[in-house]
Amino acid sequence: MAKQLRGRSTSSEQILWKILKGNSRFGVKFRRQWPIDRYIVDFCCLKLKLIIEVDGPIHDQQKDHDTQHDQILSGYYGFTVVRFKNAEIDNNLTEVIKTIQNQLPSPERRGTEGEV
Repeated sequence: MAKQLRGRSTSSEQILWKILKGNSRFGVKFRRQWPIDRYIVDFCCLKLKLIIEVDGPIHDQQKDHDTQHDQILSGYYGFTVVRFKNAEIDNNLTEVIKTIQNQLPSPERRGTEGEV
């Protein structure tokens, strides 16, 4: 299922993935469409326990589901979940990048391992 979703990414997800993939910009490794429990998250840094979700228009109608999703992933699994709307990525990518950077530890605290 996760593999199928990778092929059906929205344009906003594709834009963000170009920034997150590799670890040159943020110094950490993100995975795309990653399964955790019964959920498939848009982007995930496992070592930092950071999830980034990109919300399209359907998410306006499923806020309760998203809230439960975030509570399980943060409360039970210890992940931090950060959500962006498509429009934020499309219209204000600089702020999106700053928000992600604010979730990351300083370079001194990241270490030198491949996946941080």
